[in-house]
Amino acid sequence: MTAQPEKAIWEEMQVALDEYKEKLRAEQVGAVLFHLNLAYQHDPDAIHTLLGQRVPCNTALMRHPTVVVESRYPADQAGYTVGALGLLNAAMTAAKLPRVAAMYTDGVHGPATLVGFVEYKPTEEAG
Repeated sequence: MTAQPEKAIWEEMQVALDEYKEKLRAEQVGAVLFHLNLAYQHDPDAIHTLLGQRVPCNTALMRHPTVVVESRYPADQAGYTVGALGLLNAAMTAAKLPRVAAMYTDGVHGPATLVGFVEYKPTEEAG
């Protein structure tokens, strides 16, 4: 007869643990975003330039399970490139945290300009 109350207690404990993990995750992501945005506030030009830099990388890095790379642009150039955000997101993924994204102006009235960092939210198109 005591199995049911014990099961209910364990279920309550699991719910509480899950809530704690979610709160901790939110705090960790918040701290990462806070410090990225603080760095941007201290020197917007440096951070904007840093994020714009991409270097060629090999196929082994392209196949890495967490590093985010892009196909070279223009498309007629073979290979891949990696940037600071791709490497940062590798660390975020390894830590079981969501990726971060750089947020830019829309570029309608001039070049797109970095305005800060946010938690990455994939669109349905990007999947």
